[in-house]
Amino acid sequence: MATQENRLSKDPLLLRGESGQLLTTPEIAARIENFVPTPEGTLRSIEGPLPYVPRDKSGNFPSIYSTMRGVFHATLRGGATDILLLHTGTGIYSFRGWRPSDPWEEIAGGAGTQVPMSLPDSSAPQFPTQFEATPTGIVIVPHGGRAIFFDGDVALPLGYSETPGLHALVQQARNQMIEQGMRLVLTRVTHSLSMKILGMAA
Repeated sequence: MATQENRLSKDPLLLRGESGQLLTTPEIAARIENFVPTPEGTLRSIEGPLPYVPRDKSGNFPSIYSTMRGVFHATLRGGATDILLLHTGTGIYSFRGWRPSDPWEEIAGGAGTQVPMSLPDSSAPQFPTQFEATPTGIVIVPHGGRAIFFDGDVALPLGYSETPGLHALVQQARNQMIEQGMRLVLTRVTHSLSMKILGMAA
């Protein structure tokens, strides 16, 4: 543990400022994460977030990591359930930490997922995937894909896959109105004919 005499006092380091002072890694920190050295000897942030799941025993990261489109964390069920979502490549994944051999479950994208859809995997600049937490789940709006609702267990598409037609109940009510209208017309015609027949008989 560092004691007071082992601590070095430095002036404040201004972020996004300009300074002629050269700072080397040992002067500012014992360990720097999420930065990589450049050929000029400076530091820059790495592209995309740090991998949440570390390398496996063979030294490889999970194979799902591709072009990052969005990362989101929320708690559901009154804080009892932590949800971590990741949109990378052509899939949207939910973190299942209790499965160390396969911690990411694909919930949307591929053919075997809960919501099969075609999500573009383009390196062109585009808007990131939007996430919105609600009291009962998370609304996911991927760029170039259909909106999804995820409650922590089940993912379902939102909206319609095509323009909705006339609802069956509305159609049934319309048919009943037409049928009743025809009955009314037939009743009036029958009544009118009956009156004529009675008038002729008198």
